[in-house]
Amino acid sequence: MKTNLLKPYRFNEKYFDILKGTDYDALKKDIEKNGIKTELHILKDKTVICGNQRLRIANELGLKEVPVKIVNPKDVKEY
Repeated sequence: MKTNLLKPYRFNEKYFDILKGTDYDALKKDIEKNGIKTELHILKDKTVICGNQRLRIANELGLKEVPVKIVNPKDVKEY
């Protein structure tokens, strides 16, 4: 799916830490070298509920598309 159509889950930072430092650098280098191997999980409205760090890096690297899987959880918070 085109990255410009995706939007991060608005409460993502409330539940998950933002990757920084060596963890962030390692993920970015892996994506640069191998691409995104694990699909981002999104809702029908294109909200990313799993993979916000990968989306952030994809945008920084100028990737135009990323692999996604549309999911329909009963409760996003539990997902």
